[in-house]
Amino acid sequence: MLGSLSLVNSTRSLLPTPRLAGPLRVHGPALAVLALVVALCLYEAVLGVRTQALTAADFLEFYPLAATQPGGGGRNVVLADPAMQMEAWAVLARSELHQGRWPLWNPYNGGGRPLMGNLQSALFSPFTWPLLLGPPQVGLLVSAWAKLFVLAAGTYWFLLELGLSRRSAVFGALAHATGGLYFLWLSYPHVGSLAFVAVALAAVERWIRRFRTGERPGRMTGAILVASLTWIVLGGHPEAAGFGLLLIALWSAVRLAHVALAGARTKGACARCAASLVGLALLAAALCSVQLLPFFEYLPRTAVIHSARESHSVFAFENWPLAFFPNLAGRPVDGMYFHDSIPAPNYQEVVAFHAGALPLFLVLFSPLVLWRALASYQRGAALTLLVLALLAALLFFQGTGWSHVWAARPWLHVLPLNRGQVLWLLPASALAAFVLEHLSTQRSPRPQVLAGCVLASGVGVLLFFRWGAEAFHGLWLEPLAEGRAHVREFANAHVWRVSAWFLTGIAALALCCFRGPRPLRLATTALASAALLGSSAIELRGYVPTSPKHQRFARTSEMDRFQGAVGTEQFVGLGTVVLPADSNSAYRLRQLSAYDGMWLEPYDSHFAIAFQGKNLGRDATSATAQALERFGTPWIASNSDWPAFETEFSYLRPFRLIRPQHALVHSSQSVVQRFVPSRDGLCAIRIRFAAQTAGRDAALDFEIQDDTSGSVLARATTHSRALTPDGSGLLQYVFRFENLREIAGRPLSLRISSPAGALGQAPIVRLSMGMDHLRRRDAARFLARKKLFPVATWDGNVAWKLYQEVPGKGPLTRLEGGLDFDLSYGLDRLQAHGMFANMHLYRYSGQASRAWLVGEATLLPDADWKKRTAAAGGYSAAHEVLIAAGEGVPANKEILRGERSLATRLDLPMRTKWQVSSESGAWLVTAQALYPGWKASIDGTVARLWPANGAFAAVRVPPGEHIVDLVYAPGSVRLGAWISALAALLGVWLFLRAREAH
Repeated sequence: MLGSLSLVNSTRSLLPTPRLAGPLRVHGPALAVLALVVALCLYEAVLGVRTQALTAADFLEFYPLAATQPGGGGRNVVLADPAMQMEAWAVLARSELHQGRWPLWNPYNGGGRPLMGNLQSALFSPFTWPLLLGPPQVGLLVSAWAKLFVLAAGTYWFLLELGLSRRSAVFGALAHATGGLYFLWLSYPHVGSLAFVAVALAAVERWIRRFRTGERPGRMTGAILVASLTWIVLGGHPEAAGFGLLLIALWSAVRLAHVALAGARTKGACARCAASLVGLALLAAALCSVQLLPFFEYLPRTAVIHSARESHSVFAFENWPLAFFPNLAGRPVDGMYFHDSIPAPNYQEVVAFHAGALPLFLVLFSPLVLWRALASYQRGAALTLLVLALLAALLFFQGTGWSHVWAARPWLHVLPLNRGQVLWLLPASALAAFVLEHLSTQRSPRPQVLAGCVLASGVGVLLFFRWGAEAFHGLWLEPLAEGRAHVREFANAHVWRVSAWFLTGIAALALCCFRGPRPLRLATTALASAALLGSSAIELRGYVPTSPKHQRFARTSEMDRFQGAVGTEQFVGLGTVVLPADSNSAYRLRQLSAYDGMWLEPYDSHFAIAFQGKNLGRDATSATAQALERFGTPWIASNSDWPAFETEFSYLRPFRLIRPQHALVHSSQSVVQRFVPSRDGLCAIRIRFAAQTAGRDAALDFEIQDDTSGSVLARATTHSRALTPDGSGLLQYVFRFENLREIAGRPLSLRISSPAGALGQAPIVRLSMGMDHLRRRDAARFLARKKLFPVATWDGNVAWKLYQEVPGKGPLTRLEGGLDFDLSYGLDRLQAHGMFANMHLYRYSGQASRAWLVGEATLLPDADWKKRTAAAGGYSAAHEVLIAAGEGVPANKEILRGERSLATRLDLPMRTKWQVSSESGAWLVTAQALYPGWKASIDGTVARLWPANGAFAAVRVPPGEHIVDLVYAPGSVRLGAWISALAALLGVWLFLRAREAH
């Protein structure tokens, strides 16, 4: 094959020409084709625009409050993040803008967080504007179409700047715009950040060429470069934007170095060109300041930056066949998947790497074709693209080891590789266009030999990947295929479809080798493009979610009833998910829930301690009276009736175990849990356990004992007869205590022993997650198979210690591990408010919401204040406030007596007014998270906003009647707006000046 390739006449010089300098009619047909193909890729949403919306909001059907039909459910759960977060933020921003307010703050998630400073809100991205202006279903469709069209048009321009013909540029543009990365994340902000990368590369290439040839740089080119860099940053995803900017920087540096090495006369021009590119980049950074400065202020105050290393995941090397057959392991969007660990997650790691079967073949073919067939300037571009593609492959495949090096480097791990597939996809698409250009323009005296090489290589590559597909099935799918024959049929059909499209494309490439009239070359290119779309866009279109438009943040009767009950007060879903985290912003419901750790620190840490919110959604699994007081939350929603709340099982969460420890329970040993109930008194203890019996007569005794008097308050016994036939089981006991306030503050013990035989060895575990659609019988078998032992749940201000008591072994031995919490409130304060969908709603009466007055304040040095407020308990937030008074300030307690009252006068997302009346003064304490930009005033006079209770804010109000005004007016937004405005004026001046000079 190499010998036949040497017959190619490589004397043809393909120097870059200013392809876009001609009239629009020259490129209008190509752009129209790209626009039409992009619309066809979204044809389901286009045809159903009256009834369908291009969104995954149908996943809200899983939540009874938002469900529009009984037993409903969505098919797009795995792609629900945009509807859960970005679309909800857009709904909130749209509402604020229509009311004449800038959307700077989101008050509906916990203690609030910045909306402008959250870069993923993408408020300044042109792809968000349709959502803010027009009907939602039309705006979503226009936004998706615009992303793909900008990707295609930008790649088309970039390839033209590299000297390719229009037909090859169209092929490369389609290969790039229909890659798995963009179809998978079309509704995500990733694509909004990456859409302008190709546009920026094209502008850079033209800018460098103008300097190389001694021409004056075009003012329009500079304006396009600045705008594209600006929108890459403001597109909504910092990690994807980081990889896009990295690609642009690498390309610019290599191309400038190549020009500089061409001769001494060009070195000065290269230096001037580099300086001008840096200046344009700085101008773009200044234009971004209006959102970039608030983002840099917000970033170090969240937990996201600290969890970036955990989000790093790459393509497992043994899964390489999926680079050719992306749906080989099924397609989770349709429920067609064998297991979500093949790979984990399937849809993200595999599909996002997919460039199409035909482009992948052309990339593999490129080293044999391009080197001798290009002029030196184009050869440098092709070599740069090849090196970038190779570097991306080495980074993304876990087997090479490079990914571990990347993840271990400081500051590199904040750019996880599973967000950087653009480093592979754009170079691969451009290389494919280069090879197609060569095959269709070569002047080989024996084209049939080259065509035969293409056909033979294509068949060989197909057979190799088909063999890999069978090996993949044998390695992963066969052991997991039980009961999922339809999924296997789906995967096999997918393999045959991709194979057919690939062979069609190979035939088209072989025809390209025969130099014929222009219509024939256009026809073969069109056939290759159709084969490309068949193996990529058609197979991946299922990753573009659509939902009935009425299901997008539906206003149901249950939702209206619930919102009428809780109003503007905060609520917490205890052991249940009322609404998905962040989607509550669209309903303007103040829910204590946030996704991905985007809450503010230390608010997030305090919530995790007080409510045991441990997962990505920060869903609460327990609550105490102190937690509700501290966070200004009077409402509790639960799936279970009081006092046996379903705190540790949530059907939308995966089952997870934390620090299991083995304990052998027999007649000479017991496991003791000692605790002290809160001052509200112990109301209920639930004990859940799973065990395997050592004999038919095995039993467990549960005793709750008053350690002061030695009396037994409650007792229960279980026998192996109550377990499943195989000797395992999951059982529960609820011990209810009524009117036992006399035991408040006294030490109690829960003792678990086995008086009638051993139950076997089992670890003590803590269940803080749900069981993910497991039936009780399945859960029992799972727990028993893992040899798990007991779960006890209760609540109170307790010091949790788990002991193992062994006779004759001296003092009690501490065991690592933990037990879950339940509730223990005064029953006279926890009042049932009614049923809403499948939830019980309770109000903790007398609990203030979001703001309250206290008369006791303890002023502490900052270090002591942080230490004192780090734990969930230790003081009553309803009666006392802990204030950080600064370092070096001695501890001081202030007590203000007399009557006081509080009334809300204004309640807006960024401004709240209260009327405070007090005899001797008071402290106004808020559940507002402490954050720069919030300012307080009393009767129009600036007042100090004090850090309170570890994560909140408070204002000292003097005696009398006053109006306290709390306003969010961040200096970062103001400064960023000034910088952006000045940069815009500078850009306009430079544009006009360049026009006059021209």
